[in-house]
Amino acid sequence: MNKKLYRNIGIMVGILFLAAIGIALYMFYKPHRNIAAAQADYTLTATELYHDFSTNEAAANQKYLAADQGKVIQVSGIIKEINHDRQGGVSLVLNDLPMLSGGINCSIRLIDKEKAGKLRKGVRITVKGECTGYMDITDEVTLINCVLM
Repeated sequence: MNKKLYRNIGIMVGILFLAAIGIALYMFYKPHRNIAAAQADYTLTATELYHDFSTNEAAANQKYLAADQGKVIQVSGIIKEINHDRQGGVSLVLNDLPMLSGGINCSIRLIDKEKAGKLRKGVRITVKGECTGYMDITDEVTLINCVLM
């Protein structure tokens, strides 16, 4: 009786393990959302988006974040910072008002890396990306998978 029980438990654990591997592989190889072709859910300035999150983060999360993925937001603003990471990625911080400490952190897709390399601080641009929320530590709203418009 004990051998049968252990064998059945082993089979169930094996099935669960294979299912977990299958789900992980699906999530890893799932294609990225085509932000460039997606319709923007909201079109705002950097100041408007930052203000929404800094004044009422809970309401802004409800408005700009979706359950499965962030909503596509088109944001225009002035480049405050340009940052490069070790993998060659580029992120921009947009902010219309120089006295604001925070802004909108836009991680640019590698496809647009060449275009992003030509950008300079103080230039007004428009990006479209997926909103992932507000970071208290950096005082920035984060957009990922951004494309330059």
